[in-house]
Amino acid sequence: MLPGADGYHVLKRVRQNGGGRVPVIVLSPKTQEQDRIRGFRLDADQYVTKPFSILELSERIAALPRRSALERSPHSRMLELAT
Repeated sequence: MLPGADGYHVLKRVRQNGGGRVPVIVLSPKTQEQDRIRGFRLDADQYVTKPFSILELSERIAALPRRSALERSPHSRMLELAT
C-alpha cells in the first residue's frame, strides 16, 4: 500500500539484499490472517495492524533488541535444544 511499491516486495528486497539482521515491524491496515502470515513468511519480526496503540508499538520496538541479544547469546543454542 506504499506509493509505487508493495510493502511485502520492499520487505523481500531488504531481506535479499543483506538486511537479514535489520529488525522489521510491518505496520499495516491489512488485518486478514493471510496478510499477517505472508509478512511473517517474508521474515518480518512483528506485524501490527491499524489502528494500533502507540504504547503497544513502542513495547514491540523495545522488545526487538532483547530478541536479537537472545539470538546472539551462547545460551540461545541451549534454549533451542530445550524446546
